[in-house]
Amino acid sequence: MQLKRNANLDLLKLLSCMAVVGLHVFTYSYENIWINYLHYMSGYAVPVFFMVNGYLILNKKEVSYSYVFQKILHIMLIVTLWNLLIFLAYLILKRELLNPFLMILQSLIQKGYMWQFWFLGAMILTYLAAPFLHKLLHRLKNGFLTVSMVLYAICLGFWIIGLVRGNNLTDNWIQTFHIWKWLFYFVMGGYLKSLIPWLNAHIPYLVHVTVFILLFIGFPLYQSTIGRQINYGSYYTDPLALCSNLGIFTFVMRIPCDKKASSAIVGLSSLGMGCYIIHPALLNVVNQYIDYQQHWIPFVLYPVILMISFLITFVMKKFRITKYFVDL
Repeated sequence: MQLKRNANLDLLKLLSCMAVVGLHVFTYSYENIWINYLHYMSGYAVPVFFMVNGYLILNKKEVSYSYVFQKILHIMLIVTLWNLLIFLAYLILKRELLNPFLMILQSLIQKGYMWQFWFLGAMILTYLAAPFLHKLLHRLKNGFLTVSMVLYAICLGFWIIGLVRGNNLTDNWIQTFHIWKWLFYFVMGGYLKSLIPWLNAHIPYLVHVTVFILLFIGFPLYQSTIGRQINYGSYYTDPLALCSNLGIFTFVMRIPCDKKASSAIVGLSSLGMGCYIIHPALLNVVNQYIDYQQHWIPFVLYPVILMISFLITFVMKKFRITKYFVDL
């Protein structure tokens, strides 16, 4: 019997994809309050995606290394294909010979032509930890709660050090290796599967909506006024950021989705990985011709980049060869 697909998880992945594009489009003028605000509003993208993964993986009956290695091989296939494409383009068009192995490695640590693959590098690290975490979480009494608290204590420690120092210790660290953050959200996603039914039973829907709206609107305002800077080191571990990200996840999981809406959400969500991969390339082209001193530009650019990225992905998924470039 085939298990029913949870369209709310697909909705979370779709919203995360849209937020990633927002992070990269609304980021050129920190002096403009609205651009700054929308950048921070998009900050839930990465934490929510790790929570979705944790929700799906850590609640399985078993998580074996053969399973995670299959996942990692699929990720590496995408990373390799895109880097080989760039390698061939430079070889044919510029007669320049690049090192494809170095290109692949660099892309996983936020460098090179496909720098956005740092996220896939971080996913690989969480997958490698998943079998051990799964055993630990299900063998310990209150395993999810205990491990979540330990991981967040580490996150909070870095955040407090940043407050004392005036700048975060990890600001210049490669995001791939901020593993304590990604593992925290990964484990929290797994924990939320058991917490959400309790929340839905004890928190009235109207109260949940109100809290969600206050957090969703309030966190970017807090970051752009009190934080006063784009600080990636504390971006995901600030206590209010944690509340905001959890609020987004739990509220979206509560949204009722009928059959028609679910079908549309699942279809669009399947284009998310391709959109994530393609949109930086589109921005690289567009940025050569756009003057970001005009603050209205990002507001027009965002829906255009989003729609073109989705359209290119949709077309690529129609062909047997190109679908491997955009399908995780």
